Amino acid sequence: MFKFSIIVCCYNPDINKLKNTLVSIFKQKGVEFEVIISDDKSKEDYSSVLKEFIASVNSPIKVTYNFLPTNGGTINNVLSALKFVKGKFIKLISPGDYFYDEDSLKNYLDVLEGTNSDLVFSKMVHYHGDKIISINNPNNEKVWLNKSNIRDVVKFNDYISGASIAVRKEVLEEYLDIVQGHMKFLEDVPLTYYSILDNKNVIPINQQLIWYEHGEGVSTNSKISSLLDGDYEWFFSTLADKYDSKVVRASLRMRKLSKSSLPGIIKLLIRFISVPSYIKYYFEIKCIKDKKAQNIDISSMNNIISI
Repeated sequence: MFKFSIIVCCYNPDINKLKNTLVSIFKQKGVEFEVIISDDKSKEDYSSVLKEFIASVNSPIKVTYNFLPTNGGTINNVLSALKFVKGKFIKLISPGDYFYDEDSLKNYLDVLEGTNSDLVFSKMVHYHGDKIISINNPNNEKVWLNKSNIRDVVKFNDYISGASIAVRKEVLEEYLDIVQGHMKFLEDVPLTYYSILDNKNVIPINQQLIWYEHGEGVSTNSKISSLLDGDYEWFFSTLADKYDSKVVRASLRMRKLSKSSLPGIIKLLIRFISVPSYIKYYFEIKCIKDKKAQNIDISSMNNIISI
């Protein structure tokens, strides 16, 4: 049995970005892991090019291919890939996203095992082209410094990015089974919200472990983010039925306001009035900045994607 199964989720991938992602995976040290490349019925068949590349790398890592016969969305793709995994923990990754350095997977594992976590999430270096973008997911720096603040992620919809997560297999499977057939793309929202609300052991890792290509994924690309509307609608419409708590009620008020056509300043004032604890949270985001990513040279990314 492997410690980790890394699932590379693909749909119409840029083949060069996919190759770079795989190189960053094959360079991971100090962990027994396998790789599952799961394709959600891309429009073009790139399997022969991919297999030829992997053979040329001559890595000892076990690679399993899972090419789906029909397109079903990210959640279906992940659940299909889970049928092949032999690892205790799961790391999902997409073409264009890379492990930060050769020790990233080991750092994930050390925290998962050292704290007996169900789910962990790390900081990421967001990049677009040759530029680094100063973004945190979640935005509030205090979430990273103290686990006791973790429920604020749900309360204020300060989303945890799926690209930053590593999770126990059974936890991922449990929560994706719940939303299968209702949601297609947003695997990270139910995974993180349900884990936090069910009091799973969710631990932040205050360290950059991922290079994240901002603006290309379904959640950060404005041209395709509308695909997520149905997922968000179903998820939030059913959340109160599953969890009766002040945290969820605040989350739903914040969500309703975010969809309003009111001017931004008016929405902010209503948030302050309807959820007073958001005032402190908001100004913490504005005043407490993460300095680490600002000092990273994007050229250092070449170290992890070069053969």
